[in-house]
Amino acid sequence: MSARALPPEELRRSDDPSGVREVDWACFGSLSPWEVVNAEGRKLVGLAQRRRKAGVLLVSGVLIGVADWSLLCSVMGHPDDEQLLRQRTVSVEEIIGSRIRVEQFAGNLKRSLETTLAASPII
Repeated sequence: MSARALPPEELRRSDDPSGVREVDWACFGSLSPWEVVNAEGRKLVGLAQRRRKAGVLLVSGVLIGVADWSLLCSVMGHPDDEQLLRQRTVSVEEIIGSRIRVEQFAGNLKRSLETTLAASPII
């Protein structure tokens, strides 16, 4: 199973490739352009940005392990949305079918970002 960035035109065409109703109170409950999804359109990586005169803040979240949607939905007062969030999302562990050592994943990601950013001059 592979993951891919969701182009804006695909998101506009199909409204939501996962085919599951949006959960508007949770950041992983909807899709935005260029977020990363699996072949079924389930969200793996969420992206957010905030622009101000002083600069831009970029934030990314990756579901490494299976999220405890039951706990989150309960705490947020939306217990009926647990199943929707399970259907809308996928974790790296689910994709590869085994547990991940978070420290190793973080180290690999850091090295990859450093290499990519060093090779890409900022204009």
